[in-house]
Amino acid sequence: MLLDQYEEPLSEAERSELIAHQALRLSYWLRRALVSWSILLIGTAAVVMLSAGHPLHAYWNPFGRLLVIFCEITMMTTLYCSILIYYAWKLLRETRKPTNVI
Repeated sequence: MLLDQYEEPLSEAERSELIAHQALRLSYWLRRALVSWSILLIGTAAVVMLSAGHPLHAYWNPFGRLLVIFCEITMMTTLYCSILIYYAWKLLRETRKPTNVI
């Protein structure tokens, strides 16, 4: 939007449709974050099981390093999803605020 342009305020139907779309988007990101957190926790538990002192430590060389790299990638994905949840929630909250048009 350019600063010299005038934009009409949204009607109630458009505003309710926008709020519904943003709530749906927030629920998608919540679901994605929940899945990525679950994968991260399972991967981290697998890394712990392959560490020294556990009976599966004999399999560290073929699988351990790849599993650590997988957990690092999953951690970045989890962080990305969590950040997008915050911004989707913030946008939904700003849209739900009542507008006072004079």
